[in-house]
Amino acid sequence: MTDDLMKSSGSRDAGNSTHADEQRLYPKVRFRGFDEPWKKVKLGDVAEIIGGGTPSTSNLEYWDGNINWFTPTEVGKTIYLHESQRKLSELGLKKSSARLLNPGAILFTSRAGIGNTGIIINPSATNQGFQSIQPNKNIIDSYFIFCLSSRLKRYALKHSAGSTFTEISGSEMKKAKIRICAKNEQNKISTCIKSLDSLLSLQQRKLELEKQLKKFCLQNILSDNKKCPNLRFHDFSTNWKKVKVGDIFTVTRGKKLSNFLCK
Repeated sequence: MTDDLMKSSGSRDAGNSTHADEQRLYPKVRFRGFDEPWKKVKLGDVAEIIGGGTPSTSNLEYWDGNINWFTPTEVGKTIYLHESQRKLSELGLKKSSARLLNPGAILFTSRAGIGNTGIIINPSATNQGFQSIQPNKNIIDSYFIFCLSSRLKRYALKHSAGSTFTEISGSEMKKAKIRICAKNEQNKISTCIKSLDSLLSLQQRKLELEKQLKKFCLQNILSDNKKCPNLRFHDFSTNWKKVKVGDIFTVTRGKKLSNFLCK
């Protein structure tokens, strides 16, 4: 996929502000076969911005149903969101300002921890700490919007307001300007970035396993108040011995830099 990338032939010389604006509509690197300029749009023109809500927590009829109901603490650690910690009932959804979002919507936290994102896999609702993005699938690809998460976060942080805590409103999110290309080019970009994200996730899992292995080794190969460790390499059977650090190391103290400068 990345072998198909090439420098854009449509880039312009930024000799003045008009040319500079024009240049931004031609990415420096593009996939082969795409040379049309991108266009600048408002987020609200290509997606619906949807807030959330919380039904009464004292009414048990509103809870423990089968409708995902996400809170901000559950978003930002993984790309895809499958299951929420708490779930609403049909009545709970009806009796709150929460709305059901379609699969592929991007949850976007709008309060403390502004700008954390995740893509929902199943129909889901959220509490009021979100301004989620439900894309118009005929215009924009869901993963393409997700790729813009860092830019949307910068925008939200800049345009958030509030006295008790800062928050980005839905009406302000709609005004966020993004640059988009034709849908088929979006799909190409999304597929490329998605494959890289999958590779990074795989490497991250491998790294976590290596960390767990190291932790296991440190706990079991190094002796801890025992004559013999829990695990040993072959051909080693003699007991370990306990010694004082001062018996095997020379312990020294450093000097302040001022002591050297005064000489």
